[in-house]
Amino acid sequence: MFNLLGNAVKFTERGSVTLRVSVHEAAAAHCRVRFDIADTGPGIAGDDLQRIFEPFDRGTADHRVEGTGLGLSITKRLVSAMGGKLDVVSEIGKGSTFTVEIDVALALPERATTASTTPHAINGVKVDGALATELYDLAMKGDVTELLARAESAAQRDSGGAPLYEEVRRLARIYDMKGVRRVLQRASEATS
Repeated sequence: MFNLLGNAVKFTERGSVTLRVSVHEAAAAHCRVRFDIADTGPGIAGDDLQRIFEPFDRGTADHRVEGTGLGLSITKRLVSAMGGKLDVVSEIGKGSTFTVEIDVALALPERATTASTTPHAINGVKVDGALATELYDLAMKGDVTELLARAESAAQRDSGGAPLYEEVRRLARIYDMKGVRRVLQRASEATS
């Protein structure tokens, strides 16, 4: 969001920049959050609307403004890695609106989280200590994409620990890294 807001301010010499945040598709454990960053800047030519997301491509923007052309590319990749989407609509002379939508896990009270992240199916499951440590480290880094891939691979290599790895994947998909670490820590304690 900061990159999108920064760009809106950078390219809007007169007028305004507006950030709107709204919630859509709310459920008990998650919701879809929408961020709209609208500006009254110069706008983006229709031919440039997709190119601006390519690395080092700034479209036909005013070249007096500094920048490498990486910000939008990185932002789009980050939003995509979080399972979200980034769109833009623009009209020359009237401004642009960038829209980001992402799913966000809702925090549950500690008691409810503890009970829900330790289903009976994983109690007493023995896991490979090296795999558990690797997954724990990924959860500490917050690397959801790699955590999901490694947990899936671990379930295939260690069928006895498959229920635990599935729980790790479920928690990672809702960005509950604290829950992932807790499950792995309990499994490691049970194995020792």
